[in-house]
Amino acid sequence: MLTNSPQPSTVRASSRYGIERRFYMRVNRSAFEQFMTYKGLSIRGLADITVVQYKGRKPKKIGHATIGHLLSGERTTCSSETARAIEKALQVPPGTIFVPEMLNVSPHVPQTGRAA
Repeated sequence: MLTNSPQPSTVRASSRYGIERRFYMRVNRSAFEQFMTYKGLSIRGLADITVVQYKGRKPKKIGHATIGHLLSGERTTCSSETARAIEKALQVPPGTIFVPEMLNVSPHVPQTGRAA
């Protein structure tokens, strides 16, 4: 099953065991911080010039919190659209700050009973 989604996963593939593989872009925090310093941009400054385009949606700016979380390590991954928009705004070649990563994710299975 493949779907397009503006969530952190842009590709979903289900296996026969119910585990999904999700495609994310992992940030290289050190490179990200160095390029921002080199360009003389603050978190809010970068947020103001970064526009992301998801399929079938209007372009929108990336929130400064997203950029701050990627820099601080609170978030380590983002969607490929977000990564592409940040690298474009910083005028760096694709793959300089973000690298693709495939993660296996188990689906949430609700419990049916209560523990005794």
